Amino acid sequence: MYLQPQGDNKPSNLIADLPHLIVPIPLHSQRQGTRGFNQSVELITPLMNLLGIPMSHGNDALCLRTKATEPQLNLSPQERSKNIRNAFAINKKSSHYAKLRGKTILLVDDVVTTGATINELAKCLKKAGVAKVIAWSLLRA
Repeated sequence: MYLQPQGDNKPSNLIADLPHLIVPIPLHSQRQGTRGFNQSVELITPLMNLLGIPMSHGNDALCLRTKATEPQLNLSPQERSKNIRNAFAINKKSSHYAKLRGKTILLVDDVVTTGATINELAKCLKKAGVAKVIAWSLLRA
């Protein structure tokens, strides 16, 4: 399978470029409790099963949402960045933690507007030694 990335003249080998781990954007425990599910987990689970790529979520989550943030919906781009700043942490107790150095991680979010959430979590992952972070979303607002 080959894809033609935008702005790149070389085809990408989709199979060779698969990530080592899928990380859905985590919800804070309060929001997860209210909703009863994480929409990003629900969106990516069928593809995860099809491709056989492990996903980090639930009790063994590599990434944690440590700050209960305001919903981003009605915030300006600057407010979104400030709102999400320091909202994530890497869970060193996760079984995935010891294996992440030098790996490629796929972040999955339902909607990306400014990219503030993806960027904030990607910074945490890069600091923890991840070589490459890829982001997928269902919608771009």
